[in-house]
Amino acid sequence: MLNRIFLKFLTLMISVIDFSNKKKIILFLKKNFNKEELTVIDIGSHKGETINLFLNNFIIKKIFAFEPNTNLFKKLKLNSKYNNNKINLYNYGVGLKEEDKYLNIMTDTSSSTFNAINFHSDYYKKKKKNLFFFLNK
Repeated sequence: MLNRIFLKFLTLMISVIDFSNKKKIILFLKKNFNKEELTVIDIGSHKGETINLFLNNFIIKKIFAFEPNTNLFKKLKLNSKYNNNKINLYNYGVGLKEEDKYLNIMTDTSSSTFNAINFHSDYYKKKKKNLFFFLNK
C-alpha cells in the first residue's frame, strides 16, 4: 500500500519536473507548425502522455503509437480516447531490424528498456537509491 502511494507521488513529481520540458516542446512546435495537421510517431507511448500532449495542443492528422510493454499497451487500448481513426496503437518496439528482444520492465515503467541494464552505472545507483529503497521493503 505504502509502495503504491510512493510510486504515485514519484510519478507526480516526475511529471511536474517534466512539465517545463514539455512546455518548451509545445512552444517550439506551435511556433513552427501551429496551423498544420500533424502526423506523430510516438515511440514508447507508455501511458499515453505524449499522445495526450499532441491531442490537447495540435491539429492531429494521424498518430502512430508504439508501446512494447504488453500491460501498458492493453491499458492504452482500453482508453476510449485512443480508439479512433486518427490513432493507431501497436504493441511493438521500434528498432533498426526486425527481431525478438527481451524488454527489461522496471518498477518505474517509464524506465523500461530493451538495453541491458548496467547495474554499476551512476544512473542506476541513483535510481536504486531514490526509488527501489521504498519499493523493496
